[in-house]
Amino acid sequence: MSQFNIWEILDITLQTDSKPTSIINGIYDQSLNWKDVKWLQTITSLPIILKGVLTAEDTKLAIQAGAAGIIVSNHGARQLDYVPATITALEEVADLGL
Repeated sequence: MSQFNIWEILDITLQTDSKPTSIINGIYDQSLNWKDVKWLQTITSLPIILKGVLTAEDTKLAIQAGAAGIIVSNHGARQLDYVPATITALEEVADLGL
């Protein structure tokens, strides 16, 4: 019986190190941007809700891009030591008063 290898199934090339950030960077499409939100609006009549917004600046950009709402969340990424806790980010976003 062959060993199950998720990296081969997903066709992911890992970096030479095994740091979580290297693995994540190899999995997620880093080219996504606010134009993609506008594009999504052209193919659906559903409201677009963005999850993972962590700053006031990104909240403003989400609104400008036409998002119907946001979810302040770090997707558990705080464990990578590079992302603030959701409760910390929530204060900055809530201070916008939107």
